[in-house]
Amino acid sequence: MSKTYLSSSEFVSHGHPDRLADNIAASLINRIQKKDGSNSHAAIEVFITRDTIIFGGEATTTLSLTDDLLRECVDEAYLISGYTPDMRKYWNLSQVALSNDMKIINKIFPQSPDIALGTTDKGEDSGYNDQGVFFSSAESTTESLLGLPMCIATDIGERLSDLSLSTISFGGDVILGPDNKVVVTVEVGKNGYSPVSKKAITAITIAVSHNDVDIALVRNFVRDNITKMIKGNLEKYGTGLSDDCVWVINGTGKFVTHGATSDTSMTGRKISVNHPSAGPVWSNKMIGGGSLVKPWHAADFLLTIACRFMANVVVVAGISGFAVVGCGCAIGQKEPQSLFVKSEYKDDFKIVDFFLNKLDLSPLGLSRFFGFWKAGFNFLEIVDTNFFGNPYKQPWEDIELIKTYAMDLINYLDDEYTIKKEE
Repeated sequence: MSKTYLSSSEFVSHGHPDRLADNIAASLINRIQKKDGSNSHAAIEVFITRDTIIFGGEATTTLSLTDDLLRECVDEAYLISGYTPDMRKYWNLSQVALSNDMKIINKIFPQSPDIALGTTDKGEDSGYNDQGVFFSSAESTTESLLGLPMCIATDIGERLSDLSLSTISFGGDVILGPDNKVVVTVEVGKNGYSPVSKKAITAITIAVSHNDVDIALVRNFVRDNITKMIKGNLEKYGTGLSDDCVWVINGTGKFVTHGATSDTSMTGRKISVNHPSAGPVWSNKMIGGGSLVKPWHAADFLLTIACRFMANVVVVAGISGFAVVGCGCAIGQKEPQSLFVKSEYKDDFKIVDFFLNKLDLSPLGLSRFFGFWKAGFNFLEIVDTNFFGNPYKQPWEDIELIKTYAMDLINYLDDEYTIKKEE
């Protein structure tokens, strides 16, 4: 009897308060990087509670960080996160706070000169701003190379966001808000990532904000829309709903009061939620570091997306159904201290050698490789689209770039095999 496993992933919408905090910080970092390019250095955290937003952190920039500028960042982030003025038609001030309801406290200070040593003042030899270990992964079961449960959860969350403020419901009674969370569970085989059947989705849990109507209407509306979406994506997912799929929609009851009004939030708290998962169950959600809402020189951001790119390359090369890549670095040093690859290929060490020879893994090297200083690079859009799985916004997800390096990897491994055989 073959073994099966239950694999789960969660998605958190851009309207969730923690993701809103990420977008606010990203809006400011985006402006700092556009103003000062590779001379910009910042570590910005945002804390939101009820009617107050606190900006904290450090920055080296020629941009004047005035209260008016921070207000612009807040306004921009609220709009892109789905908190539009139209919401006031359906929710009062006690149920959700909008941008103009928020007070702003500015606690951003100059960067510490001690931390700057070796990280910002050495030009081409500038090192990473922190030390740590970072992971990412890719999986062949979906076009986006995300784990199947994460791919489905993401699609559900984005569908709910598309329905936000929509009146296409039971006579226009049900109105959804931008704040939602989704968990999807899929039964997978012993390889840890392939669905076991055409009906492998065993559980769907959804929390979604809505106007003050009968919860039964909300649950029926959400379930009907998501069921229709999943049935329309059977070919994409390679599986569908099990006959006894367990649905939990707003399991504690109504979810009318939402956003920062009901949930204190902070940057970086959803790194483990919206992070790729791939491969055998043991590798599910291997992560490291902290918040990815960091500027170009930050190890957390740069090495995580680099690991994701390398994992994508391995999977697209067709040598493995999954790949997990890890990397370690030291503060002030521009080269990583370690590189780790786990896949189904017969010799992961050869894959490591390829990337060490092929990629410049220094802060400036990776920033240039991913085009941070090119026109059109928009850090806020990258953060808002969840860092992973969007080839139109995120260079490390660009399939043409990935294919180029995948072919180079195949050629490299063939060359290595040929040399070994001749010897």
